[in-house]
Amino acid sequence: MGYNITRRGLRGRQCDCDPDCARYSKCCPDYKSHQLTLGQTLQMVLVHLFFLLVLVWFLFFPDEHNDTNICSGRPVGAVTTLRNGTVVVFRGHYFWVLDSNRVPGPARGITDVWGVPSPIDTVVTRCNCQGKTYFFKGCNYWRFENGMMEPGYPKLIRVGFDGLQGQITAALSVPEYRKRRESVYFFKRGGLVQKYSYQSGTSPTCGRKVHYSVYTVRNRVARQEINIRQTWRGFPSTVTSAVSIPTHRKPEGYNYYLFSPKYYNVNMGDERPFIATPPVSSAPQKNSAKDFFNCPKEV
Repeated sequence: MGYNITRRGLRGRQCDCDPDCARYSKCCPDYKSHQLTLGQTLQMVLVHLFFLLVLVWFLFFPDEHNDTNICSGRPVGAVTTLRNGTVVVFRGHYFWVLDSNRVPGPARGITDVWGVPSPIDTVVTRCNCQGKTYFFKGCNYWRFENGMMEPGYPKLIRVGFDGLQGQITAALSVPEYRKRRESVYFFKRGGLVQKYSYQSGTSPTCGRKVHYSVYTVRNRVARQEINIRQTWRGFPSTVTSAVSIPTHRKPEGYNYYLFSPKYYNVNMGDERPFIATPPVSSAPQKNSAKDFFNCPKEV
């Protein structure tokens, strides 16, 4: 479709801007300035294709922090058992509540519900009658009681957990049992672990007639961190999360699990945890995180 040229000396003469104009010598004067080269056209196609691929990737392959499918196979960031016995799993910006059969519920936002900036480093619940839950992220920690954040948080880890240092990746809480103190094993990047113990007699009594003073940093003992590869033979050096789950089948009252990213049953000794020896069986061992969470079977 042509139009009338209104420039000097050519008024009234029709010209075209379609690809055939050169064939009939009817191209408008500015036709070449608007004509894309083959290279320019290819560049535009590649740019549009790139943005289309990025959109598809974000829609169907979310990154680990935005993945709302706990059964996708990605390592979880933290697992803890709340005081009421509820097991909660954290990864990226989301968390999932497991039912009594360990079937995960829908994903919910960590910051929306807990008020803690996500993603977090780890979560741990103390194995005592109070069962307070601690969130760790960077140099700060938050403390919760019965699902509610206590006033005055966040606080610095170096203030509330004197002697605890390094990048925390997981934490395993252990109850006081016989001669063993209540402790938390903090696993860190680089295959390191540091045991943090509470002095005997400083744990809350929760309803007993004897009342102890509120525990402070002086009632806690942080041991020097150790290298797992060099000291704990047969123990996974990379631990992404850990959890203590109450049970009536063991004298001390808990089952212990580590994720690395497979999950391991753990037995607790007087001074350190040990990977439990799997029972002799002809059936293959199911120790992936998907098995722990009772994810739907893939067809």
